[in-house]
Amino acid sequence: MMQDGAILSASVVKEGGTAAAVSKMAFGNRIGVSLDRNMEDAQALFAPRCGTLIAELENGTAFPKGAVAVGQNH
Repeated sequence: MMQDGAILSASVVKEGGTAAAVSKMAFGNRIGVSLDRNMEDAQALFAPRCGTLIAELENGTAFPKGAVAVGQNH
């Protein structure tokens, strides 16, 4: 996916969880984000997740097996 340009940006999930990683990417790229409200409960959204990667994908890119959508950029 990296070689064909499908991944536009990526970040690891550390302290602050998925919410912090997605927020940092959205602020850094100045594009904003809308999280899927049905994705997880608030406690899980802010939990650290070792080995988890957040990736911004090119429009139309198919999700890899096991991937979970957390939101959309603006």
